Amino acid sequence: MKVFSLICACCGAAVEVEESANLYKCSYCGAQQVVEHSGDVISLKKIETLLDDVKVGANRAASGLALQRLLNDIAIIEKSRDQELAQLKAADDQNNVSVKPTPS
Repeated sequence: MKVFSLICACCGAAVEVEESANLYKCSYCGAQQVVEHSGDVISLKKIETLLDDVKVGANRAASGLALQRLLNDIAIIEKSRDQELAQLKAADDQNNVSVKPTPS
């Protein structure tokens, strides 16, 4: 089994990690780290960094969902407004009067 000499992402200590490892706990500082395999390159990454990446992705997804809800709410409000305006216009036509909107 191949062993790689790496640097702990938390304390900077020289550590040895087996090639097949996916997680590593530093024997100096005790920090849990993810062993990243990218082609022939193996490196250590703090779990906290990965969690931060997940948080960013979750926040981005939540923002996208909130935006979609707002757009749906706007469409409902506009439809309701248009229906009420149509009713007012119909009442105006029936009574032969014209109601003009006041400027905002």
